[in-house]
Amino acid sequence: MTVKLTEYDRYKLERAKAWLYHVRRTARRMDEARERYDEKRRTIDMVGAQQYGERVQTSGRLHGDDRIVAYLAQLDEIAGDMTAQYAEYVETMAEARVVFAALTTPDGHAAMAAHWIYGDTWTEVARRLGCSEAKARLVGSTAALECYGLMPRRWRDPMPPAI
Repeated sequence: MTVKLTEYDRYKLERAKAWLYHVRRTARRMDEARERYDEKRRTIDMVGAQQYGERVQTSGRLHGDDRIVAYLAQLDEIAGDMTAQYAEYVETMAEARVVFAALTTPDGHAAMAAHWIYGDTWTEVARRLGCSEAKARLVGSTAALECYGLMPRRWRDPMPPAI
């Protein structure tokens, strides 16, 4: 089933998708920062659990306490990056949740949150909604078009670049 869109509808859909991709990128950046932090934290835990009474072969240039201090400095740097990203993440996710909650169809809300915030594929969204993938994509497109009127104004009317 195809729906004929006007030129203005195509513009609105384009702007809505630009905002939706921003929402997805923001969520992914925060997830990646958490994963980097957790990975570094696991590394520090392994270094701290090292048995110092045993002979240990190391190929790195740092050993013992120096190694732990270096890992803690890296962990602090990652935490600083996360703090900087967190404010944008909270603001973007709050905006997205408000927009998705205001959609007129419950399926639209579920499809948009699953696909754009949680990163589900349209196949997974369809399974969650109990419909075909084509129907899930149609629900997503219809909801994206509706998002245009609800999303933050700065994404609806972007300023052209200065000349």
